[in-house]
Amino acid sequence: MTAAELDVVGIGNAIVDVLTHAEDSFLEAHGLNKGTMTLIDTEQAEALYAAMGPGVEVSGGSAANTMAGLASLGGAGGFIGKVRNDQLGGIFAHDIRAGGTTFRAEPATDGPPTARCLIFVTPDAQRTMATFLGVSVQFGPADLDLDLVRKAKVTYLEGYLWDAEPAKKAFLEAAKAAHDAGRKVALSLSDPFCVERHRAAFRQLIEGHVDILFANEAEITSLFEVADFDAALQQARGHCEIAALTRSEHGSLVLSGEEVHLVDPITNGAVVDTTGAGDAYAAGFLYGYTRGHSLYHCGQLGSLCAGEVISHMGPRPECSLKQLARRGHTAGGQANAGLRNLAIIAHVDHGKTTMVDQLLRQSGTFREGQQVAERAMDSNDLERERGITILAKCTSVAWGELRLNIVDTPGHADFGGEVERVLRMADGCLLLVDAAEGPMPQTRFVLSKAIEAGLEPLVVINKCDKPDARVDEVHHEVFDLLVDLGADDHALDFPVVYAAARDGWATTDLSNRTTDLRAVFEAIVEHVPAAPGDPNAPLQMLVTTLDYSDYVGRIGIGRVFEGTIKVGQPVTVIERDGSSRTAKIGTLKGFAGLSRVDAKEVRAGDICAITGVEDIDIGQTIASIDAPKALPTVAIDEPTLTMVFRINDSPFAGQVGKYVTSRQLRDRLEKEAETDVALRFDIGDSGEEFVVSGRGLLHLGILIENMRREGYELAVGKPHVVLKEIDGKVHEPIERLAIETPDDAMGAVMEMIGSRKGEIISVEPRTGGRTLIRSNIPARGLIGLRGRVLTASAGEAVMSHSFDSFQPMTGDVPGRPQGVLISIDTGAVTAYSIDALNDRGVLFVKPNEKVYAGQIIGEHNRDNDLTVNITRAKQMTNFREANKEAFTKLKPARDMPLERCLEYVEEDELVEITPEAVRLRKRLLNESDRKRTARQAKQLAQ
Repeated sequence: MTAAELDVVGIGNAIVDVLTHAEDSFLEAHGLNKGTMTLIDTEQAEALYAAMGPGVEVSGGSAANTMAGLASLGGAGGFIGKVRNDQLGGIFAHDIRAGGTTFRAEPATDGPPTARCLIFVTPDAQRTMATFLGVSVQFGPADLDLDLVRKAKVTYLEGYLWDAEPAKKAFLEAAKAAHDAGRKVALSLSDPFCVERHRAAFRQLIEGHVDILFANEAEITSLFEVADFDAALQQARGHCEIAALTRSEHGSLVLSGEEVHLVDPITNGAVVDTTGAGDAYAAGFLYGYTRGHSLYHCGQLGSLCAGEVISHMGPRPECSLKQLARRGHTAGGQANAGLRNLAIIAHVDHGKTTMVDQLLRQSGTFREGQQVAERAMDSNDLERERGITILAKCTSVAWGELRLNIVDTPGHADFGGEVERVLRMADGCLLLVDAAEGPMPQTRFVLSKAIEAGLEPLVVINKCDKPDARVDEVHHEVFDLLVDLGADDHALDFPVVYAAARDGWATTDLSNRTTDLRAVFEAIVEHVPAAPGDPNAPLQMLVTTLDYSDYVGRIGIGRVFEGTIKVGQPVTVIERDGSSRTAKIGTLKGFAGLSRVDAKEVRAGDICAITGVEDIDIGQTIASIDAPKALPTVAIDEPTLTMVFRINDSPFAGQVGKYVTSRQLRDRLEKEAETDVALRFDIGDSGEEFVVSGRGLLHLGILIENMRREGYELAVGKPHVVLKEIDGKVHEPIERLAIETPDDAMGAVMEMIGSRKGEIISVEPRTGGRTLIRSNIPARGLIGLRGRVLTASAGEAVMSHSFDSFQPMTGDVPGRPQGVLISIDTGAVTAYSIDALNDRGVLFVKPNEKVYAGQIIGEHNRDNDLTVNITRAKQMTNFREANKEAFTKLKPARDMPLERCLEYVEEDELVEITPEAVRLRKRLLNESDRKRTARQAKQLAQ
């Protein structure tokens, strides 16, 4: 099934509404039954139009109104209907497109005029409709846009249109196309009048083709020919997957199997006109449904939309429903109105963790006098050292009546496995961008995931105090990035806060700087939606992150979407494949500041950590025993890089390591896989090695560095990208690459990109004599590129990348152009030997450093490998002349940290990792063995 491009496509009458106020006596005089819809012909339409008072002409139609509501919420909708090439037809097409709904129908050139609906609103806010269907009665299968149907998650059918035989055939054809594409079909019964005319046909349509049914109390009782609502409710069970039933001032009821949700009405002032209330309710419900919200929250959104529409004349919203939802009105006054779940997104070193630290400090989370490390959110040693976030984590901040659950997301694409799951716990995101650098590749990667998850950004432009800040330009760059990612119009109208997190200030107006981060807190309250969920509903919690404790084992961290979870509660664990089992909650912890605190219960909308569930795993739903229902599972990107881990068998093996055996290596990898779902490993050709797959070189490099610090010794081979076969062709991962380099190195850098099959996308001048080069490049072309770019730019280039897509493999990527210098003997490096070899290349070792035969001690300045003696000492003789002693002047050795070694190593080489050193070596340490293998390879090639 292909990814949907639209949330909902509506199929219905394309009508222009004419609304006016009328007394009951007017209705009686013209034979109109109050509160119902009556079909009229051309003559009646003209007579009523002449007799009615001043009115308002707006585009209408039930399904079209629903699409307008969906667009106001920020959803992507389409509409299929029929208009004439007349004035009203032009008005309808213009209005619905201007509202953000896709409408591709060509107007009919003959037949009746465009439909109109005369709506009379009486003082009690009831609406009575007289509808002239016009050209809509000719709607049939030929008018369907099946491409839109297949692209939409839900096809919404308007009951008013179910009248003429061609329209019925069109409904059935659209329903079939939707289901064949793996989509859902919804139906609105529209009016008791429609039900009376087509009761039997509607029942047949619902049972065979409809997944979601919308009806009010009068319509559902008429459909099943029963006297009261409760009886109709019993009849509705089993006829379709979901029934959303509205009951005017009594709110609504959402039914799915044995699951029943009672939803209170949400009013927005006095009731003025109930026209379009049901259409607006369907808009809110379907918006929530297409985003994976709970049925209760879908009902809340429906009530919110209906409440806005009935507060004024007309069937369409007069304010942004999206803004209304953001302010927490969907909560209807429940406890979650003061709770926000927020993900922070930023590129490496743009100040994200510093911002979180300052929010913690200024909210009073840290008590007075408490000693707190800088970068408090980075709990991992490597995070503090490197200034990047590796493991996503949650903290909770109390600010006034507001409680923020802040999730600090990884800022590097290699940790995308963390990113995707974290975003499921959030209802909004804070996009932090450097005022000088602007949005960068990792920003793009994480933000694209947030847009896919339906989160809309609150933008904070940080480091506005920098001398080279480009605030206005960066603002425009963020807008362009969102456009490029396909964000909707509402997301493009993002709020902006300007800040300097290091100094702890933020403002919405740079001409009026403040002394605190109040502007950030206030923007979160205003623009991030309140956490939805019904604490009284059946339990649904999604496990999105894992932790591990030697005392309690695996710890599942996730968000409670519905219900309440309690200590000792029996639960159903629903696996990713749909199977289930029972378990019991052991301990339960909430979040307060940076700490986890014991909790007796955690309610819907909040984030918690649980223990006691055996084999708890990412993507599982923790559900109630009585009504278990799975939440949409978590999608995780596939690994893009593999490396072979093996035991260290060098001459120095076991001298400093604490864990050196293959069993210990396997146990450590198994432990890592317990909490890192993006990591996979398999046993290699021998029991002494393991094939480890991850999201990138940094991902695997972090694992290796952690193991080194823990006392492990191991050796790893050259990294290889993961290839896929798609449609019979081999595909490879393509990365989006951005390199900011000094202008004088730009040519060399572009040449390197081209030689590695990269495609230059743009070259953008930056301040300070620097240039930003953007390109698409095969992932295998990135291996070894960083070191060469740094060399070409004298260490001044900044390089970052993120996954783009899988594409057919291109040609070969050149390997390392230089050979290496290999030690021929074991011993200590001497200054005399270094001096003698300076002209041979660049060395990686220093005097007195211990080396062994077969170890790589430098880079040859030619393309072949060269075996050298790096341990030879100067011969001591008696022949010395005064003042003739030659002093050795040593060149500095090239620093080769772990990541650089992993990029540098070739197929016949290994990286040796011990707690005290990282070395490069040949797989075959003996020179004779290497020569023999080279001869055999040459013979095979011939």
